Amino acid sequence: MTKLPAKQELAQAMEKATPEQGVELIAGLSGLDAFNLILEHPTPEAVVKLIPMESLYLMVHELGSQDAMILLELASPEQVQGFIDLDCWDRDRLDLPKARTWFLLLNELDDGAFISHIKEIDLALLVIFFREHLNLHRIDNLDDELPEGAMYVATPDGRHLIEYICSVEQSRIINALLMRIYRLDLDFFLYLLEALYWEGGADTEETAYNQRMWRLELLGFPDYYNSLEILAVVDVDRFAPPRKVAPAPRAKQPGAKVAGSQYLVKFEHPVSMLRQVLAEEFNGRDQILMEIMTVANMAMMAARVSFVDIEKVRHMVRRTDGYLNIGLQRLAGTNLAAAREVLLTYRMTDLHKIGRSLVVREARRAKALLPGLAVDGRSPEQLMLDGPERDLVFGLVQSEPVRHQAGKDEPWTELDEVKRAAATINALERLMKLLEENFQITPQKIGDLYLQRTNYANAAELTFRVLTNTFRAHDLLGHPPQLTPLTEEEVRELTAKMGMKKKKMVWPQDKLSEFNEWLGTLAGKEAKPLIEIFSRYINALVTELTHRNLEHKLRSELLVSV
Repeated sequence: MTKLPAKQELAQAMEKATPEQGVELIAGLSGLDAFNLILEHPTPEAVVKLIPMESLYLMVHELGSQDAMILLELASPEQVQGFIDLDCWDRDRLDLPKARTWFLLLNELDDGAFISHIKEIDLALLVIFFREHLNLHRIDNLDDELPEGAMYVATPDGRHLIEYICSVEQSRIINALLMRIYRLDLDFFLYLLEALYWEGGADTEETAYNQRMWRLELLGFPDYYNSLEILAVVDVDRFAPPRKVAPAPRAKQPGAKVAGSQYLVKFEHPVSMLRQVLAEEFNGRDQILMEIMTVANMAMMAARVSFVDIEKVRHMVRRTDGYLNIGLQRLAGTNLAAAREVLLTYRMTDLHKIGRSLVVREARRAKALLPGLAVDGRSPEQLMLDGPERDLVFGLVQSEPVRHQAGKDEPWTELDEVKRAAATINALERLMKLLEENFQITPQKIGDLYLQRTNYANAAELTFRVLTNTFRAHDLLGHPPQLTPLTEEEVRELTAKMGMKKKKMVWPQDKLSEFNEWLGTLAGKEAKPLIEIFSRYINALVTELTHRNLEHKLRSELLVSV
């Protein structure tokens, strides 16, 4: 990746930059570093107002409350409306606790910023927020019934009574907001009171929700139900993606180009084909960047990921990039020029569908193996596999497939990874059949061994590795192949039968050749991955046998009797 300039160099550049250049300078920085750099600009408010709303939203959440207040004062009313749109809805209902948090923050701003932001918030949203906390009565309307024992506050205009229907603490918050609006802008206060008196209910909430979705869609955030398209699975062998329809001309949006750059630079896979193509300037590149942002937003909406959870946001963007890259490689091969043409020709949503569908296809195959790979026939935690095969299956059978490696979950990013996964699933299908037919190793058999406490007080787990090693150990000792635990004397005898190669203990070569030939007879061309699996199993046993003084019950590579 490109090395970022030192902080001092960035600060000097910011002092001389235009607001547009200032936004470019903060691309890829952490929230705190970006905030500190913004304050170096002669007109920081001009820089803040050009930052894409979603990027500024993430920055606000990364900062502490004091610094966030400064950003809110510098932000535009449209940006603040966007924060509320992103954070304060649960599906199609306003999330009151979150909304109260934002209004409390706004009430901490200076008078100018406070009233500016409040007046630009969608009126329907203001109505449903306040109406959840109060009922409004007209003093001059004799038809308004005033419940006895309710808490009332007369409005300063002398025409209304506010009946609070919330807790005392919440009523103080709401009353403070209303009185500050009255003090700063009487006309807007009266306008709001009339709206509160006449409007409200389900129709107003639907209006607020529809207005919210309209604003978010303009920014590339689709509706939840429309976002579900991103999860569609297609038959990749038959799916023919339609050619992209040229988008309608859009009004210029300050910072839109920077939005794509900042978002992608911060979370990119720098070595993927997708990023290699987008690293170069070409006609249509900026539109592709915006399309990719839209796909990422769809994925987050469909998964109901909160933008407050920055780590989940980053993971979703990496996952989206990965699926797009896999889809791109499927259509373009390894040719970068062809890849650019694919990006210009096809919708990013269709590339995502192709990439995700390839991974989901292997995930479904992995789930179909669970009855033969898990002791209980269904739980990934009870897999009888180990090593890379266990990691692969464990990751694939999650609710959204991941690459599980060294205890970490990473997104799928490369077509070659998917192809290797498919080959491993093929090998596991053959392995299950071979173990059942020739070793009598099945989930039911292993369940019986558990019930018989076969490995009780023994470090070995009842896995394919341990059981096949036990089977082969008996064979080497000249016993009938079986799953009976070995005695301490038998383990010493087994160790004595090991061969030596370059001063290292190895399994006898004649027995290795005999076993591998047998696998070749059974599996034909599919024997190679099986040989690799069984070789890893037996090498682990040989390594353990080199520890001659290891306490018998602590042996973990084969069953031993204690």
